[in-house]
Amino acid sequence: MKKELSIIDFAMSMELEGKKFFAAAAERVASPQTRNVLRELSDWEEKHYRYLQEEKEKLVTSGDFSKADLSDTLLGPEKDKWQVFYARGQGEGPEPSIPIGERTSDMSVLRMAIFIENDLQVFYRRAAENTKDSGGTAMFIKLATWEGEHAKVLEAQYQSLQKDFWAEMGFSPF
Repeated sequence: MKKELSIIDFAMSMELEGKKFFAAAAERVASPQTRNVLRELSDWEEKHYRYLQEEKEKLVTSGDFSKADLSDTLLGPEKDKWQVFYARGQGEGPEPSIPIGERTSDMSVLRMAIFIENDLQVFYRRAAENTKDSGGTAMFIKLATWEGEHAKVLEAQYQSLQKDFWAEMGFSPF
């Protein structure tokens, strides 16, 4: 159990760092859609932190993880809200005109955010592989799934900005 508690403690600190990064980045970007994505992700990282905190308390008091409900994913009740960001990645949503320098800065922030989400996804998958308790394995898989979904949302927004940038610079093959 000591190993699992240290994994959860590390995960909680990473979720808080992600929350802080996304919140700070949201204030620096030019694109309103990117700002909204980052604010939403900051909120979700806070929810992940609270989820981990609750699971840690259950583990400490009972000695076991609770059984995670794998059907509860980020894109469950919030699915419609996130579809606009997926549509943006497909070039189907509006994005206001943003100066090129600001757009490339936004793209850099999004790339960093994608790396953060992908790193957390890998961390949670490895934690799932190294946890002997089936409830802990399920919990870490659930978290990995959430982080993967976050990365997809960020990637869609990145692709949207990239297509706009290429078109404006004359690089666009379409």
